[in-house]
Amino acid sequence: MAAPARHIPLPVGANHDEVAMFRVLRGDAFTPPDAAALLDELARAGAPDPGQVLAGYRERVQAQGGSPDDLAAIRSAFLTDAIYRRPAIEMALAQAAAGGRSFAFLFSATPFGPALGAFHAADQMYIFDNYLEAVGAAAPGDFLPVRDALIGSWAAFARDGDPGWSPYDPEQPGNARQFGGAPFTTEPPRDRVLSAWPLS
Repeated sequence: MAAPARHIPLPVGANHDEVAMFRVLRGDAFTPPDAAALLDELARAGAPDPGQVLAGYRERVQAQGGSPDDLAAIRSAFLTDAIYRRPAIEMALAQAAAGGRSFAFLFSATPFGPALGAFHAADQMYIFDNYLEAVGAAAPGDFLPVRDALIGSWAAFARDGDPGWSPYDPEQPGNARQFGGAPFTTEPPRDRVLSAWPLS
């Protein structure tokens, strides 16, 4: 099969907590009525063994300081993966498999703190750094380093086709660039979720 775009380098990534904003906006309506409803949603999303995937998300949420019984937090993590993070990495993998270069990243900075996390479009506040002032919010302490790293990487990619880190390699954990937190991370996390729901 031909891969006509393999010569085009590709930066691809997502935000760590894409769906968190929707969880806050919808309030109680976001929370599944019970675990069975969440299992059904996981099955409809293509999870091969929803019970094992749910167990993996319980572990992940707990490892990040949440409760393994918080169905809203689990649903937020699952939907973030299903809609944003997994497709991004699958695109990076497809580009690499075709012989091209992809540069994976994860945006993890939290402009409004842990409740919203690195929600959908949070990165835009760093790219257009007057936005926090416009909404009457103080910039977090790591704002300038994250902003400068993000804009610098995008500028380097636009100029040279290389954002400044190694192309994505699924065999090399820790080679996805992270903006906010440690400079690099393993994407997707090598945890029970991935074991139960491998990437396609």
